[in-house]
Parts: sequence; C-alpha cells; structure tokens
Amino acid sequence: MVTKEQLMQLRANRAVPHAKLEYNMDGASHIVSSLEMDRERDIKLGELAMRDALLHMRQEYALSRHDGLARVHFNHTTTEIKP
Repeated sequence: MVTKEQLMQLRANRAVPHAKLEYNMDGASHIVSSLEMDRERDIKLGELAMRDALLHMRQEYALSRHDGLARVHFNHTTTEIKP
C-alpha cells in the first residue's frame, strides 16, 4: 500500500538531469539507471493505486447514496398509503 506522502517523497527524489557529461565505470551507470527505473515504476504503480482507490471510493459513495435514497423513497411512500 502506498500513501500520498510516500508518493510525494518518490517524486521529490527523482533525479535532476545534468547538462555535463560524467565518466563513470560501466557498472555504475547501469546501477543508477536501474535505481531510476525502479523509482519511476514505483511512482507509476503508486499513482495507479491512488487512482483505483479514488474510483472505488466514488463508486461505493454513489452506491451507498443510492441505497439511502431508495430507503427514503420507500419509507416515504409507505407512510402515505392509508388503508
């Protein structure tokens, strides 16, 4: 589970592109790019999880609101009918 604060922290830790060239050993650049890919993947997965949670919350809210409205209408119509 990802929280909003964790997602904001991942976004804040994104690498800032540098304009100068740096000469690294072959393995060092691969490790850095691997870490960046992992961070970007975590950000995307976190955003998807947040979006899915929001959609689920909205659907549940709409269903509970509809259920409550149906109860009100049912109770209102049954009290008006007199034998």
